Amino acid sequence: MPQVSVCVPSYNHSKFIKELIESVLSQTFTDFELIICDDASTDSSVEIIKSFNDRRIRFYQNEKNLGIVETMNRCISLAQGEFINIIGSDDAMLPNNLLKKVEFLKAHPYAGIVYSDIDKIDEGGQLIGHIWGNQSKTDTILDKTTAFKRLIQEGNFLCHSAALLRKQCHDQVGIYDERFRSNQDYDMWLRISLHYDVGYMVEPLIKYRWHQNNITRDYVGEHRLKGKDKDYLARKAALEQYHQFAQGKIFTDNELAQIYCEFGQFSYWTDDLRTARGFFLKALKHNSFSIKIFIYIILSLFPVGMIHFLRHLKNILKREK
Repeated sequence: MPQVSVCVPSYNHSKFIKELIESVLSQTFTDFELIICDDASTDSSVEIIKSFNDRRIRFYQNEKNLGIVETMNRCISLAQGEFINIIGSDDAMLPNNLLKKVEFLKAHPYAGIVYSDIDKIDEGGQLIGHIWGNQSKTDTILDKTTAFKRLIQEGNFLCHSAALLRKQCHDQVGIYDERFRSNQDYDMWLRISLHYDVGYMVEPLIKYRWHQNNITRDYVGEHRLKGKDKDYLARKAALEQYHQFAQGKIFTDNELAQIYCEFGQFSYWTDDLRTARGFFLKALKHNSFSIKIFIYIILSLFPVGMIHFLRHLKNILKREK
């Protein structure tokens, strides 16, 4: 069996898939299989993939377009390696990516994941930045408590293509949740960090391509979701698991009040007032002196029509200023 399964859910990336495959095949670490699962591409992706002749490549096609999450889960079901790296078909690996990450996980048996810095590139391959979030200046291990807490409070600071994880993580926490159509990786990191430490390497080992077609577009009504709003369901599900699995209290009352207040605000702004009120009451339980929470509880008692009127009035007053 190969030590590493590199999994590529591919869809309509004929412009980039050749570079990705070449970058994997040229890794300094050679004990891997390359599983490419094409999600019924309509461009020339399949022809390009089939043009490669390497015994390590295992190619599969979905009979119809299933979507990214289902295709990723199919890759996992096919993977035979001890470690798994799911990488986007528009990204690429730098030569020592697999070698250094396998060595890292072997040296840190309690870490379930290791991720690295990235070279963030544009459609033409020009460097435009590096990984996002508050990252360490040196290679480090986040213990599972710290990793989970940071993920809840800061959002997703791991780049999916840059993460190598142990297959046993999926054996323990399951596959990607198909309810999450764009932030399924964030949900996965939250679930894994309840059980495993998380490693970070400061050296950029992945080329992560940023272009118009891969920008997540999640909407509620006419409003595009951003930041923590987009991650609301994943954060909510993770916090429920935290109460079930966590040993000891890792959040202060003020921190829990802030989190529940954020949940309540999201539900409030999407007109789910009953759910919003429930979260605000939970927040109040952890911080009974917050005037802000009291105001939101009162507002959540108003009819939806009145809420819309107050929002409209607020926008008018802002414009007049």
